[in-house]
Amino acid sequence: MEENKPKVFKQRLDFYGKALGTYLLVLIFFLVFLGISNDGVLTLKIFSPIVILMLLIIITTLVLFANATVKRKIIIIDKNSITFQNRFFERKVNFSDIQRIKIIRSPSNIVKNNARFVRMKIKKKKKTLLIRTASFDKDKELLTCFIKINKIVLDGYKRNTHSR
Repeated sequence: MEENKPKVFKQRLDFYGKALGTYLLVLIFFLVFLGISNDGVLTLKIFSPIVILMLLIIITTLVLFANATVKRKIIIIDKNSITFQNRFFERKVNFSDIQRIKIIRSPSNIVKNNARFVRMKIKKKKKTLLIRTASFDKDKELLTCFIKINKIVLDGYKRNTHSR
């Protein structure tokens, strides 16, 4: 793979599909189990509180999945800039505009053991950008790219402080 070729990382959406499938299976299993338990005759009780709760969870997950699909985030890393984009906006950040990068271990090891958060402070901006590497495909490669960018930012910072 060429070093000059931009690297593209797309947001993973498989979690939503897996969760939606699991919720549907639990709902179907519950409906069948609840329906058979009454005298061996299959009667569906759709207005049970648990069924309504499961339907609300399924609808919420479906809405979140549709939202994430529409606004699918993409990170593009060039040789001297990072571009954050989705369907509606695009923001390009040069390495020279990055004040600091902090790579933090995820507080929870439930989803992924090697999940990391990248906090990026951009010059002249109040808020920091928070990127969860496990949310993107090729997450290990994305993490190594951020480690390399952090070295570039630190080298630039050391050069600027020594020249003063």
